Amino acid sequence: MNIKLIILQTDRINEMKRFYVDLFGFPLLKEDTKSFRIAVGSSELEFTSENVKGNPYYHFAFNVIRQNSPSSRNVKGEVQ
Repeated sequence: MNIKLIILQTDRINEMKRFYVDLFGFPLLKEDTKSFRIAVGSSELEFTSENVKGNPYYHFAFNVIRQNSPSSRNVKGEVQ
């Protein structure tokens, strides 16, 4: 499965942007006063504060593969 875009709601839009863009350095693709979108590999992750009810909380993880590590090589030994 190839996930192209995930949109998550948050009541802490500024904190989320600082965490993902400023701290981790994910590329910022789009931003306005109520949302921002980052590139995560070949996918996009958007956080929005529009129409948020309550305190949404999500737990998710990324599988990060370091370039030139043995796990980033395909069957022929080439770096992916």
